[in-house]
Amino acid sequence: MSADTMPAEKPLVATPKIIEDYVLSRSPFARDMGTRVIACVDGYAELEVAAKPELTQHHGFLHGGVLATMADNVCCWAAGSQVGDVLTVTFSIDFLAPGRGQRFVAKGQMVKATRQLAMSEAKVYAYDGDKETLVATAKATLLRTAVPVQAEQKKAA
Repeated sequence: MSADTMPAEKPLVATPKIIEDYVLSRSPFARDMGTRVIACVDGYAELEVAAKPELTQHHGFLHGGVLATMADNVCCWAAGSQVGDVLTVTFSIDFLAPGRGQRFVAKGQMVKATRQLAMSEAKVYAYDGDKETLVATAKATLLRTAVPVQAEQKKAA
């Protein structure tokens, strides 16, 4: 990479503290879901959401939109922990089983990053007592942004 294509400064990468203090405070849906950051480091992210009635669909399973939001967020946070702020360009999800359980955990891994894009994959698991069930898998292509770091983000770091 030539000097003229290198970023002027290293991008601020996602950390659990930045996600909790900055991202979730500005993401009402994810916050209202009760999203809890478990990990966000070195291209890997993990989050948890506890089941609650307002997040279910008419059969009582966790709504697919909640599962998709979890997968999208964890894909972004995994990539963000390596390359800085990203926006989703494409996203696909496969639902493998009903969202039945007391808590749900999404695990994301950045697969590759280029100068402009990053690719991540996610798996979402349901936990019903001691039983773990893979309920969804997802892939995302993410655009690395040139959004300037705001003072609140720097403080959260």
